[in-house]
Amino acid sequence: MAATSENPAQKPAADAKGKRRSWLPRLGIPLAQKIFFVENLRVMVRAGLSYTQAFETLILQAEKKRWRLILQDIAKRLERGESFAGALTHHEDFPPFFVSMVRVGEVSGTLEKSLEELGLQMKKELTMRGKIRGALMYPAITLSATVLISIALFIFVVPRILDIFKEFKAELPLPTKILLAVSQAITTRGPLVALGVLLFVALLVYLARTPGGRTLLHWTFLRFYIIGPIVKKVNLARALRTLATLLRTGIPVIEAFQITSEVVGNVHYQKALVAAEDELRRGTKVGESFAKYPRLFPPLVIQMTTVGEQSGKLDEMLGEVANFYEAQVDSTLSNLTQIIEPLLILILGAAVAGIAVAIISPIYTLSETI
Repeated sequence: MAATSENPAQKPAADAKGKRRSWLPRLGIPLAQKIFFVENLRVMVRAGLSYTQAFETLILQAEKKRWRLILQDIAKRLERGESFAGALTHHEDFPPFFVSMVRVGEVSGTLEKSLEELGLQMKKELTMRGKIRGALMYPAITLSATVLISIALFIFVVPRILDIFKEFKAELPLPTKILLAVSQAITTRGPLVALGVLLFVALLVYLARTPGGRTLLHWTFLRFYIIGPIVKKVNLARALRTLATLLRTGIPVIEAFQITSEVVGNVHYQKALVAAEDELRRGTKVGESFAKYPRLFPPLVIQMTTVGEQSGKLDEMLGEVANFYEAQVDSTLSNLTQIIEPLLILILGAAVAGIAVAIISPIYTLSETI
């Protein structure tokens, strides 16, 4: 399974069908599907099957049409003499990290080992994503239920109560007027209100996908109560794990930083890694590069990185720190419900208290006029 040298950092401008990417989100191949692909391919490589035989089996196992078309395209390119890594670069579903691991395995003759490392990395990523989704499920359901119950109150309950107050000529308190205005807006102009909310959400999504919007949003995430520490730990764990895996497979440190900058999700970590890459080209140590961003890289990361460079075991040290932050994320997410619950109680209490004050206040006003 010979291979030619490819540029792992190359980003194709189009997918298999030649369509350019837009600001709209695109449904890619699920990570679980890629893990299944890597694990099966690793087994067949170890068994000595050729690319043609391996991909024939993988194509038969593909259930989704888009995934099957991608595998067929890769198989055709392999038959025309392209390297496996080169064939992968034509599809956006395989990021530079994926391509680089495959390329190193092909060039060094250790494709099975590279696929194993790649599979382990993706499994850790899938596990972390699952824990994050699970931790956010409770607050998401609670807040959604609160919004739905509030809308039901404004439509069915509040108007009947406030109709009683309208019969009196007394001046209504400001909270009651606000509650009445909101209730009337929902009941009489419900479709327009819903359309306005949808347009506002669409505008926020659009702005969040622009460079300036992403920078501001990610900056807010890093400094937001509760969320900030989790975002930092997740990005640190992902960046350090990726660096450790790439360095362990023999990829040069500068190239490893270039690839890792495209793996992390937060734009500020991306910029820090790109800047560190430039520093490394000028001869700066990795630990010194991290030290220039104390808000993003804690002292533990800087010290362990420096020790790893001095001992010649940078990949091992980065892997150890990644394990530490992955454990921290796991612990934090496990207790996230208990951490967020008081905040949710305050939000729900404030909403209930506001409605109660708006309804009860007119009673005292009316009693004074009698």
